[in-house]
Amino acid sequence: MKQAASELSVLSLAGALDVHHHLEVRRQVLDGVLAARGDLLLDLRRATVLDSSGISVLIGAHRRLELREQQLRAQFTAMEEALQAVQAQGSWLQAQLAGMLRSS
Repeated sequence: MKQAASELSVLSLAGALDVHHHLEVRRQVLDGVLAARGDLLLDLRRATVLDSSGISVLIGAHRRLELREQQLRAQFTAMEEALQAVQAQGSWLQAQLAGMLRSS
């Protein structure tokens, strides 16, 4: 897998992407997804055969990535909300301590 400066990972698949090789192709695609940083581009120029099993592997990987993206966005939103709450509590505590120091 090549890594370009623009955070685009390129996964080149070669040979047959068919019913006889779909498990290996699936492993290669999932390994590529895990190793990728940023966007992932599948280079199929060296694929010699692409049947419905190969296409199914690619569609399945795409669907899993979409689901994972939704999960990560939800987690990120929850983390942002929690951080805002902690920051608000910190501001309140800081004001309370400042008031205690002024009154002593």
